Amino acid sequence: MEIYNLKINNIISPGVLFRLHNGRFNLINGEIKNVHMCNLFQNCTTYRNTNESVNKAVVIYTKGFNTMIFNNTNFENIYGDTGVLMVFSKLDFNNGSISNSYLKNGFFAMDEGVNTSGLYVINNSTFVNNTSEYGTILNIKTLEELTGSTINVTNSEFISNRASKYGGAVYSIGEFSNLHVYFDYCKFIDNHALLGDIFYSYSRESSPLISNIEELELIEGALVTNPVKIILDNDNQNSFSILSGDMLPKNITYKIYDDYDREMKLHSDLSDINFNDFIFTAVEINDTYNARLIGPVKNYCWGNDCSFPSLKVIGNPGVYTLKLQFQSFGPYVPFKNSSIYIQVEILECNEDFHNYQNFDDPIFKSCYIPKCQPSCNTGKCINMNLCDCTGTHYTGKYCDEYKHLKRNNYIDIGLSIIIYFLICITILIIFITIYFKDKPNIKGGGTDFLIIILIGSIITLIYSLFLTYERTKTKCYLIFLTKNTGFSLVFGSIFVKTLRIYKIFRITSKVGKGLSKKVMFLIIMVITLFHWITAYLWFAFKKVKIISYLTGDYEEYLKCHYPPSKNINEIINFIVLAYGFILSYLIRNAENKFKENLGVVVYFYVLIALLGEIIDNQNEINILIQDFFGVIGMSLINIIILYFLYIEKFRAIYYEKSIKPI
Repeated sequence: MEIYNLKINNIISPGVLFRLHNGRFNLINGEIKNVHMCNLFQNCTTYRNTNESVNKAVVIYTKGFNTMIFNNTNFENIYGDTGVLMVFSKLDFNNGSISNSYLKNGFFAMDEGVNTSGLYVINNSTFVNNTSEYGTILNIKTLEELTGSTINVTNSEFISNRASKYGGAVYSIGEFSNLHVYFDYCKFIDNHALLGDIFYSYSRESSPLISNIEELELIEGALVTNPVKIILDNDNQNSFSILSGDMLPKNITYKIYDDYDREMKLHSDLSDINFNDFIFTAVEINDTYNARLIGPVKNYCWGNDCSFPSLKVIGNPGVYTLKLQFQSFGPYVPFKNSSIYIQVEILECNEDFHNYQNFDDPIFKSCYIPKCQPSCNTGKCINMNLCDCTGTHYTGKYCDEYKHLKRNNYIDIGLSIIIYFLICITILIIFITIYFKDKPNIKGGGTDFLIIILIGSIITLIYSLFLTYERTKTKCYLIFLTKNTGFSLVFGSIFVKTLRIYKIFRITSKVGKGLSKKVMFLIIMVITLFHWITAYLWFAFKKVKIISYLTGDYEEYLKCHYPPSKNINEIINFIVLAYGFILSYLIRNAENKFKENLGVVVYFYVLIALLGEIIDNQNEINILIQDFFGVIGMSLINIIILYFLYIEKFRAIYYEKSIKPI
């Protein structure tokens, strides 16, 4: 079949233009434009032929034995995967042109690995401003050594063609292309690609035979081959001496080179990255009975960055060989020299300056200098992140914490036993007081207030019990409340009792009007509520804090820190105590049955309280000592109160007489 002056324009839908089976086809003076424009606008139909080659071919697809001649035929704006795919066919392309087209895998393609073969004879043609990914005009892959397929290109021009990846004009990665592909008297002008502006070949030896090869070799980047070797960037990196467990030196890098000793560039555009573009590598050691690798043995190349992974080498002293091997080749065709060998010597471990232990592996020992991050401060680093704080004032993982002052459990238990014993005695005395409530000595002292004093004493003892525990914010509030509540009940009662007696026997010995019980209870309640309201406000505004202090031996302990308003509570307590003491003195001449030995109680409390405040304000004094004196002081006050306000009365009742001054 011969067709003359054929014109085809604006073919939008996909599908091959010419399909032959055991035929002959000549196209003379043809003009074919704007084919498969749907690829340009990305709106092609989803229909696909079951034969994948038919889907890829845009212009010609043949099957069987065919001959074709295209004379003076021009192709422009052709879009798709591949222009021509032939099987056992011959195509003569004479005085034609291909321009402004995009064929992803080139216009003329041949790959005997997927059963495309034949004879291409291209004469006196021009190829201008075409684009692709691999080989804009010719895309040649596998050609068998003894095949009958050939490609002859003569007196043709390749101008301003672009490949986004490899082979601006020709992509030829067949190992035997040099036996079957020929370019005679061709011109190559302004062609470009990521690699191989004009030709991208499997190797120099397998490159197509090019009549002006020497001229093209002078053009930088015009001829590039598939990688043929990998070489370390620094010759000094091919051998190392290390200790067992050491990391390989950083930045052991290498480059990939083609057969022209040009460094290869890997695609590294994140917007167009493909998993298959990665080159993956693995490292192994030659003697796994005496050494092993610790860490990620696999790595990959990205862009122009190819390096050994970060590995530890651990084993017995000796010389070993590390081999880095490509496991995948990314966009390249697999090549033979895809390994790097590094010699590593593991030295004997000097145990005078190093630890030699099974640190990284249960079989092979590591030789290392202990390192601690962060540092051990004043301590000593004795193993990896293990500090010895012996001989310092510090403790903790990195010797950066003060030793915590430990409470003496034996002393705390002993003090607790005393406190519980006194609480039991006080409770017993409450019952005895109630039992003897009608006796003049008890009744004269005010039974209700004597019981309140005993309840206050119990609360004060509970305060002492809290002193035997570690401080927390909750305990700080309880310490404040129990101390001041106990004080308010005990010395508030003593104050109102003495005030009532004073009002009765004031100025002269004439009996005056006393103080009503309601007023007395109200005074005690007001004093107590003042302390509770203060504590509530502190709690609401989070004013109470726990502050750490150091003893003289640099042992850390926690102590309650109250706001300055605590001084108001102390002043209130002092006023109650002082007035109680003054009133006790003023009623010294009253009848004995209406008064108690309050002076001794108040005096002793003032003495104990003063000593306690002095000790509490000495932060250098061990808090255990402070707590010890606090518990003993409160216990003594409780004993004094019990003895002078109660036991003496009980003794008088027992002997059936009142205590009278001689």
